[in-house]
Amino acid sequence: MKSRRPSLILLPCHSLDDFPVYHRGDDASSLLASWTVLWHPLLLAASQGVPTWGRIDTPPEQVDNQIIMVPQVGYRELATGFAARVQEAGGKLIRGTADRQELATSALEFIESESSLDDDLVADFYALGYCYLQVQLLTRHMRYSSKLDNLHFNNQVVAAANAAVANDHATMGERLQRCFDLLTEEREHFYPVDVRLMDLVVMPPFDQPQRLEPELRRKHPVSMLGPASVWREWLEQGDGDAYRAAVADGLWHLVGGEENEARTPLLSHESLVNGLQQGLARFQTEFGTRPSVYGRRRFGLCWGYPQALTLAGFRGALHLSLDDGRFPEGLQLKTRWEGSDHGTIDAFARIPHDAALPETFLRLAIKIGEMLDSDHAAAVAFVRWPGSASPFFEDLQRASRYSGALGRFVSLETFFKEHQEPGLTDRFLPDQYRSPYLQQAVIRGQLNPISSLRTYWRGQHTWSAATALTAIHDLLDNRLGADSQVKHGQTDLDRAEENAGDMTAAGQAISEHLETVANRTAGLLGRGGKGRGFLVLNPTSVVRRMGVRLPLGTPLPKIERPIYAADRAEDGVDVVVDVPAMGYVWINAEGSGASAMSGPPLGEEFILRNEFFETTVDRHSGGIRTFHEYNVRANRLSQQLAIRYSDGERPYTSMQADSIETIRLNRACGEIRTRGRLVNDEEKVLAEFEQTLRVWRGTRILEIEGRLKPLEPLGSEPWRSYACQRLVWREQASDVWRDILQTRMAAGPKRLEAPQFVEIEFAPKRTTLLTGGHAFHRRPELHHLDTLLQVRGESVHDFRMGLVLDHAYPSALAQQFDTPAIVLADQPCPAQGASGWLLHVDAKNVLINHWSLIGEPGGEPKGFRVRLLETVGRPAKVRVTSVREPASAHRIDLGGQRLEPCVVADSRIELELAPQELAEIEVLFQA
Repeated sequence: MKSRRPSLILLPCHSLDDFPVYHRGDDASSLLASWTVLWHPLLLAASQGVPTWGRIDTPPEQVDNQIIMVPQVGYRELATGFAARVQEAGGKLIRGTADRQELATSALEFIESESSLDDDLVADFYALGYCYLQVQLLTRHMRYSSKLDNLHFNNQVVAAANAAVANDHATMGERLQRCFDLLTEEREHFYPVDVRLMDLVVMPPFDQPQRLEPELRRKHPVSMLGPASVWREWLEQGDGDAYRAAVADGLWHLVGGEENEARTPLLSHESLVNGLQQGLARFQTEFGTRPSVYGRRRFGLCWGYPQALTLAGFRGALHLSLDDGRFPEGLQLKTRWEGSDHGTIDAFARIPHDAALPETFLRLAIKIGEMLDSDHAAAVAFVRWPGSASPFFEDLQRASRYSGALGRFVSLETFFKEHQEPGLTDRFLPDQYRSPYLQQAVIRGQLNPISSLRTYWRGQHTWSAATALTAIHDLLDNRLGADSQVKHGQTDLDRAEENAGDMTAAGQAISEHLETVANRTAGLLGRGGKGRGFLVLNPTSVVRRMGVRLPLGTPLPKIERPIYAADRAEDGVDVVVDVPAMGYVWINAEGSGASAMSGPPLGEEFILRNEFFETTVDRHSGGIRTFHEYNVRANRLSQQLAIRYSDGERPYTSMQADSIETIRLNRACGEIRTRGRLVNDEEKVLAEFEQTLRVWRGTRILEIEGRLKPLEPLGSEPWRSYACQRLVWREQASDVWRDILQTRMAAGPKRLEAPQFVEIEFAPKRTTLLTGGHAFHRRPELHHLDTLLQVRGESVHDFRMGLVLDHAYPSALAQQFDTPAIVLADQPCPAQGASGWLLHVDAKNVLINHWSLIGEPGGEPKGFRVRLLETVGRPAKVRVTSVREPASAHRIDLGGQRLEPCVVADSRIELELAPQELAEIEVLFQA
């Protein structure tokens, strides 16, 4: 090995203060590779000195017998003829590339070394060179001057290199450790705090090319981010025993929590809760432990998460998305993420850095310095696919094993335990999040990107009805059934929510189960009863005023509670009935019946009306011309169907009616049907439509059902080319609200996602659109709302929505609107009476999302569990009453562990809920 003068790298900067950290891609990789390769131990031993740097615009005069490295970003600034001068003087000029191994091969040729060193040993010296550069950059970024004793440091580096060449690993390790210790002291001169580094590995599906085996060889804590469903694939098809051992030994740390990463903001609270319960149970079964830090790769965070994660027992959460979409960043590294109920959970709320990009590591010192300036602490998270990382990430890992000069790798769990407590709380507003779901669905060519959510919500409310009726049945039977179909309904829905075919199948299975359990329940209610009639069941948690149609020939029921209205029609009898919450009403179908009720029918030509509102159909368009109450004649809003087909001055079609007919008009119900076309400015027909408006006596809902069939394909941009329902109202200063996870939230001015309702409030007036599962809406103007009915890929043309006048509890009304009517014919009158209930909640702003009985299958019910959700954003004092006498009641977490007792007084359970709080209570019956 020939002796050489210390190597030199020429940089396009005047000093390290303006080191070019802004480069990306191959330019950044070339800078780091060119710098670190000169720290190869054979080069250090040959030159008996550490590399130095110089300005590329003032190259040195003496260039003999040394390596001069020029990174890729400096090629254009290299003086003409300099390369020839270096060659003539006996030096070697190497033009730096992004490939460090290629640079090393070229450099080692110059020293003509016959020695060969282990790659692992060489990598430690590269890590030292990288650490030295970053510490120098950090020192200057923090506005300090270097206090490193360069002579002593250089001696230690050269001694380590000499020991490496002599194969004296003990001395080499000792000297390297001294070098790293000196760099740590250098950094601690100006900021003696720990820097925490976190390695976040995203779990890919098993059928992807990335493998997990390289991660088993890591020597630092690795946080593995993935849902339970992805882990199931790897454990079943990969080296499951090795993966479990890595978790058990503390090498891998689980981050996640859910079974699948669903489109949570578009789904129900039950989907969120069920996803966490199923996921945590799966982790516990497979690994014997569960994640303590929640995280997800896909977009999906929203306001409802903090309280659900707290109830699920998480210590912290990653408030970030590694997918498309928009989400807010926290004010601090570790923040308190405040949820909809004002509860908080600690969260890491900064975007992690891509460990595959060289610019991440070129700018590392600047990032750390910025955090020290703003947070007075530093923590950097790196994210990557397994087995995929920049070589400079490997340098950082090695450096961290020697010292904490640039930080030490810790797990996310350790970060939440050790990092300073946050001084601020971040309350991220719902409209700071914008999902990519609709755009992604259209780009991927998914079938029915809009109606699949309608099917989901129909299935969700059907599932809720089925679980409630199952509990009612078992309570009446005083025996818990063994039928598990309904127990899996929520999971089936959640797994299928993005697959139109699977969703239809799951919904059908749940509907069939609902029919089965309804018939069983009717059989129990009818035991010992007499007469024949219709049994109307209400499995929701609120009293339900509903219109039902009985067959032709059914006698008119008497107009007295619970019958609100009844009248004959050509095809049967229309009845409006008030059904108790979690209860039933029996309508007699025998005898001659009562006399017809008095009063005018619910409308006339082009007009429908009841006690609360009046609506007029526009004779030209067939849409809704007016919708208003009686004490003020001012129009609340107007409605039309349209296709948005361009971005011009008139981007929408015109609605033209071909026929308008009154198809039902009596004292209980009125319906008007319109048919027509949607035409563009050139009178070309772009779609055909049919729309039916329906009103029942005593209800505040104007039902809208229809069919809209575009005749030409819609564009590929779903937010600019779509078929829609358009609402226009007068007051531009109105506040607009929407639902997220079944709770009422303020809506933003542009796009909004609201699968259950949109509310237009001009205090004290409220007009609510029940969306029927149509989740995507756009506000082209402050007083306009487009509800998207179809985009590219949609094959379902029908729709169903509702307009509501001045109702204070839209979530409860939306639940009723989407829950299927359960009317069973030829049933005896229950022995308990023609009307009854089994469970009641007295707060109208509180929904029962789920309830189930406690006990062993086939045994006697010992109590019940019920999940309550406050929906309108105000505190609630809740009293829960059951037909069985309660002995005790406790709040429980999502794992079933008791948290605190509830008051039991006068046979009722009493508790208080914060605004938009989710609570589950466990009630035990008297023995």
